[in-house]
Order: sequence, then structure tokens, then C-alpha cells
Amino acid sequence: MHRASPMAAEAGLKYFLLGGAASAVLLYGASIIYGTTGSLEVEGIRAAFQSQWGGKLPLLPVVGIGLFSIGFLFKIGAFPFHVWVPDVYTGAATPVTGFMISAVKAAATGAMLRMSLELFAVPVANTPVLTVILCVITVATLVFGSVVGARQTRLKRLFAYSTIVHTGYVLLGFLALLSGGEGAKDAASSIVSYTIFYVVMNLGAFAILTMISPQHDDDLTLDHLTGLGARRPILAFAMTVFLLSMAGIPPTAGFFGKYYLFSAALASGYTGITIVAALASVVSAVIYLRPVFYMYFKESEESFQTVPSNWLGNNIVMGLSLFLTVLMGILPAWFSKLL
Repeated sequence: MHRASPMAAEAGLKYFLLGGAASAVLLYGASIIYGTTGSLEVEGIRAAFQSQWGGKLPLLPVVGIGLFSIGFLFKIGAFPFHVWVPDVYTGAATPVTGFMISAVKAAATGAMLRMSLELFAVPVANTPVLTVILCVITVATLVFGSVVGARQTRLKRLFAYSTIVHTGYVLLGFLALLSGGEGAKDAASSIVSYTIFYVVMNLGAFAILTMISPQHDDDLTLDHLTGLGARRPILAFAMTVFLLSMAGIPPTAGFFGKYYLFSAALASGYTGITIVAALASVVSAVIYLRPVFYMYFKESEESFQTVPSNWLGNNIVMGLSLFLTVLMGILPAWFSKLL
């Protein structure tokens, strides 16, 4: 965080307060689960769910699961628990934003996936109210992120709303996973694949944003990309690949990540929400195509002085991310078998 920046200070305070509140809600949910099952061990909780209620839970443990899940929904930035995402991602230094938008979200998604697989799959499948709530959150996350993100001009804020849309796609996978239907078998691997694709794309994109950031200025806008195709053609090409992959344009890794998630959701019977996700993907394409337009087709009235792009670390991250994005787009089936 930049100590002298009021925006960064506000973002840090907001993340601290809201993060603390979300953690308190998560712990309160965990305490309810402990109070109803008598265990904090995964095996013990699962055994209690099965032995006491046969997976069909009464109100109190359902409330505990709901509160526990809110903590994870906050961490991954799902609507309406997303309020910290735009300000925190914008206020943080560009490399820190890249770390938060990829590694932090991947860790939270992984923890949520483990809890879903080992604890919550049967109870949620047998509790319609939880499924309905998750459906509403998924649709709201997809619609809000895509519509609001398409209007952004500040790059880190644009990526912040982009990550909200991606959270909606991941939640679509969780719906399939928790449904207990035919798509549940493939949903877990689809979530893992999509999360890995997402991390690789964002690490590469933020390595480039770090290299083109003017000195002491992390408040990047679309105007900072103008003419990048002529000034830094390699960086512009790599950024274009990452953006098209995030948009889900075939044959990129992002396209196959969405394809796997959509297939699992359709197999689980969530046709309507899958259609909403597909429409959100079309709308959110504006988020990714606008930077491409600025890089190649817009002339800048101002000359932006950028940091020299020979920083070894950023170039390595960009190169590896570009290689993996292309490889996973060309050989998605081979990559999925590795998981």
C-alpha cells in the first residue's frame, strides 16, 4: 500500500474492517457447526451430519453452513460481498493487486472446494433453500460484474470487476458440484482447471501492467495502453492473448475453462443459469476488447513514459504465462488429464 495515497489508505482500511467482519461471520458459523456436531474435525463433522440427520439437516446447522460460506464468498468476491474488491484492487500497488487477484482468490477457491467436497455436498443437495440462495448469488455476481465492468476506464478497477464475473463462473461450477447430479462428477475438476487458467492469465496480465506503469503511478487507465501495439509489440501481443483468453475466445485456455464449467452445469440441470452465464460472457467481452482496441487502434494525444520492460522477473512471469495459456488452449484435454 502507498502510505501517501488517500485512496490506498481507504482501501486498506476497508479491507481490514470488512475482512475482519467476514472472518467473524465465518467463525460464528464454525462455532454453530461445532455446537451442533461436537467436532471441529472434518471427519467428525461429516460423520455427525450422516449419523444424526442422514444428511438432511435441521435449521441450526443450515444456518451454520450459511454463515461459514459467507466468509468464503467474501474472500472470492461474490455479490453482494464484493464491495471491497474494486477499491482494494485499485488502491494496492500493481504487483500486489496481481497477487491478490490470482493467488489469494485461488487459495480461497481451493479451500471452498475442499469444504464443499468433504462436508457440504450432501447437506446442500438436501437443503433447497441453500441451493436457491447460491443460484441467486451466482446470477447476481455474473450480471453485476459484467454490466458494471464494461463501463470502467481505470485498468485495475476494470480487472476488479472482471474477477467478479469470473467468480460467477466458478460459482456455477459449485452449483453443479453441490447438485448431486450427473455434472457433479466433472464439476470439481472443472473448477480446478478454470482456477488454474484464471491464475495464469491474470499473473501474465499484471506482469505486463507492472512493466508499463509510469514511475510512481499505479492509477493506470485505458489511455496508458494507447499505441502499445506500436511501442511495445511483444507486450501488446501477450496482453491481447491474455485478454482474449479471459473473454473466452476459442481456442484459448479461458474458452475451454468456461466450456468445462458450462458443460457440468448443463449436465446438472442448471440450463437457465448457464444461459445467463453465456450472456454475461458476451457482455463482459467488452471489458477485454476495449483494452485491445486502445492498444492497436487508438492514437494517444499524450506521450506516456513507461518503465523499461527489461525487468527480468516480470518478463519471466509474462513468458511462462503466455506459454501456458497457449499450451492449455491447444491441448486442454491433455492438461485436464493431469489434474
